[in-house]
Amino acid sequence: MGDSSKQVAEMRALVGRDDMKVKESKHFILMHDTPGHADARQADAGRRAIQLLETVYECFLLRFYAYGVELEIPKEG
Repeated sequence: MGDSSKQVAEMRALVGRDDMKVKESKHFILMHDTPGHADARQADAGRRAIQLLETVYECFLLRFYAYGVELEIPKEG
């Protein structure tokens, strides 16, 4: 994804909360406020959410590819 610090700063300014945690993946930046010290399931919610986003993204692209539809994938978000 490259250097996303500018995007994260813009997101923080938009949300208005500096306490939000950030998870990044190949295609997404996720801000969340799930506690990091609660039970293991809650502490892991951000990681699971971003994994789900990546899975849905890949399935979406594969579905269109399977039907011969070429999608123009943006280089930058």
